[in-house]
Amino acid sequence: MSRRGKVVKILFKRDLLYTLYSFGYYAMLFVSFFASSFILKNFLTSINEEDILVSAYPLNYPLYITIIIISLYLVIVSAISISREREQGTLEVLFYGPVTTGSFLASKFLKDLFLGIISLGFTACYFYLVSAFTNLGFTMGLIKALIMGVFLIACVVSFGLFISSLTGRIRSSVLALVAILGAFLAVQLAYNTLLGFEKETLSIPLLYLR
Repeated sequence: MSRRGKVVKILFKRDLLYTLYSFGYYAMLFVSFFASSFILKNFLTSINEEDILVSAYPLNYPLYITIIIISLYLVIVSAISISREREQGTLEVLFYGPVTTGSFLASKFLKDLFLGIISLGFTACYFYLVSAFTNLGFTMGLIKALIMGVFLIACVVSFGLFISSLTGRIRSSVLALVAILGAFLAVQLAYNTLLGFEKETLSIPLLYLR
């Protein structure tokens, strides 16, 4: 193994153990599975009351919510990772040693990606048990969604690290992340509102936006 690879491995192990020994990671898993269980309970109650015998992909929506919660946690963790090191003064100490910018970023990215893969593994076990106890189908669509979740997590981790690299403090990273996510949400809400209007009531510029 090259010198850079050893540095990445050491930093990766340090950050991974720090996260696995923290309460936040397991709280996130609990919240995501609790939310999925709540949705599944409501779904089972509704199909029981309405005598629905067939439902296509009943576990897809709970899985979607679970992956969203995992992604939100990981984007927050990655968004404060570099700024936390900078704020605590450990970033300067690391760069006095054999740590380069590339190896530092690689360790952060791989750690958060690996955490996401572990979370998806727990998620797969959870939904398999749900399928076994409720007779809801654990379909190939769920497996494909879990695989696609890896790529989604890679994207959100990269986005979080990008924000963290631009900010100097944890507070600034969180505020920047909230502002960007809020802007995305505002655009989505505005677009959904626009879709609710009839075409005849919209001006030409709004029709193009629609």
